[in-house]
Amino acid sequence: KGYFLDLQPTLDFYWTNYEWSGSQAVPTQVERGDSNNAFVVGFILSLPVTATTRFTDRIGGSASIGPALVMRAAFANDDTDPALMASNLASIVSYFWSSGRWFYPTASARLEVYLQQNFTFAFGARGFLQLANLWTDSPDFFDGSILQITIAMLIGLQ
Repeated sequence: KGYFLDLQPTLDFYWTNYEWSGSQAVPTQVERGDSNNAFVVGFILSLPVTATTRFTDRIGGSASIGPALVMRAAFANDDTDPALMASNLASIVSYFWSSGRWFYPTASARLEVYLQQNFTFAFGARGFLQLANLWTDSPDFFDGSILQITIAMLIGLQ
């Protein structure tokens, strides 16, 4: 407390559907059938170092950078052909956990409005870069990266 640099860990939770395209796991619509629809639950644990400054008594900003781990679990969401679904599911899970696809550096910027002590309203943007695209044969450098636009209430515990 009192320093402009701070460690602000976060834990995000999300879910979506993926299918196996033959070479990679790709997001798909929930209606996808043909034993190729996996329900994926993900957790993003990030450990960024955050620099915070105040512009006025009520307005401030922050920027952060650090590592993040994207941990995903996949579950069968279509059992038309159980053997094919098991194969597709195994391929999706293997894809997520191979080649470092679970490591995402993160950076963010936030505008903060201080309402009262330990209670802040914030607008921000946070990006997660899938660094594994540097050493895999991904057709697009930003493939699999994540962009979050946020409106948040920050509550201090001190």
